[in-house]
Amino acid sequence: MPWIAKLGSDYANAGANGSFSQNQWIGVTVQIRQACDLNDTVADNIISRPDHCSFDAIAADYLQCGGRFALQQGYCLNQNQIPTAAQFYKDYVIGTKTVFRGPELGSEVDLGLSGGYLTGTDPTTFDMEWAKDFLGYPDNYVYSDSMVSDAETQNPGMATADSFNLGDFSQNRGKIIMYQGLADGIIPAKGTTYFYEQTKSQTTGNIDSFLRYFQVPGMHHCWLSDTDADPAGANAFAPWMFGGAGQAGIVTASEAAQVLGKPEFDALEALRQWVEAAATDQNAPGPASITATTWFTGNQTVWRQRPLCPYGQIAALTPGAEPNNKSSWTCQTTS
Repeated sequence: MPWIAKLGSDYANAGANGSFSQNQWIGVTVQIRQACDLNDTVADNIISRPDHCSFDAIAADYLQCGGRFALQQGYCLNQNQIPTAAQFYKDYVIGTKTVFRGPELGSEVDLGLSGGYLTGTDPTTFDMEWAKDFLGYPDNYVYSDSMVSDAETQNPGMATADSFNLGDFSQNRGKIIMYQGLADGIIPAKGTTYFYEQTKSQTTGNIDSFLRYFQVPGMHHCWLSDTDADPAGANAFAPWMFGGAGQAGIVTASEAAQVLGKPEFDALEALRQWVEAAATDQNAPGPASITATTWFTGNQTVWRQRPLCPYGQIAALTPGAEPNNKSSWTCQTTS
């Protein structure tokens, strides 16, 4: 939560030359998607490999006014705004300590100027309320790095997630399916990946025997993906429905029925079957993939499906195959 307060505070202090209009942030969103989509071999408006795309590498050509691929005035950024935008994606570091890992490129909608963390004048209520409600800060407090140490000392709600050794959980045959939207700007993917990697390093044995971590390209916080007036009438770029918490309430009942209760498409059902199989076979394998789905607007017909692959693998398209069909993709080790 201190990262959220810092982000809103830094943006509010950027000044008139550093803050953005709504149209400019829309331009940033569109241009980052266009630039970064080129780095995962499939042109589908989904950023599947944000780790292969950097803000500094694309800013001059795609985001700054006058760049080779930049949008027109009113949608591009001036030279003073570029450093402000770049700051959003940086890790939060105090001295030599990394406090929080910044969001991936592609998470602009969650960060955005409408309903996100950023406004043109003041940090949003969401940015600032946690410190007042949980740390006892006054209404008129000004953000500083000391909030981090205050939060660590008080640890309200015992919410600090820094116990990574899950050996006891594993020995009791517990199973976890963990997932993370790569376009999530509220709980960014790098933090979840850090948790997974620390768990892997501090837990004895092969964590694949009890933990599967799935990254979901294009998915925002918990559900949905970027939307656009697609010529085919689709309401989302990326497949994101796989029976995750709260997802069934976002789609129609008919759409949910196509997914729920089927382990290939429903992560909760896949988890249930894994747990029950492990009750008699400690070495029962977890799901090799889970299929994510999205639908055409209004008619409840499947538009796109593709496999979500365990961390360390990525969905790869068979050359020449139809990219909207799940059978066109296989999980392959990342490079």
